[in-house]
Amino acid sequence: MAEASKPTCSPRAREDVSGREVVECYCRSLECDRVSSLINQAVYIAAYEDRAKKGFRPPHRFEWRGGWVHTQGVIAFWRDSRKANRKHPEYGRYYYNVTSDYGQVFQLYYESTGSGLGRWVLYRVTRSVVR
Repeated sequence: MAEASKPTCSPRAREDVSGREVVECYCRSLECDRVSSLINQAVYIAAYEDRAKKGFRPPHRFEWRGGWVHTQGVIAFWRDSRKANRKHPEYGRYYYNVTSDYGQVFQLYYESTGSGLGRWVLYRVTRSVVR
């Protein structure tokens, strides 16, 4: 009897993807082998995304390594509710796991700078790997 192959997340041809498809794609990616890379680099957010620049929601797209990454949906989000201080600047960050249109999972965080506008940092990238 042949062993069943693991399902993978394939690139989406159309631009609009429903929330259910995003969750299904993420669940399929959990069944595959995954490779996670620590990035920890600031990313550029488009100027017209006022709500994302203030940390109210994740960006619809961001620039990373010379190209634009379009986010399809939010898988998870959480906040480190401890108060930031000089010893622990990571406290008080807002974290978001978002999927891209190519099945990758990006972990972004928003860090307030105190001036009303903060900065977005790409913390980690997770890719599904097919053997």
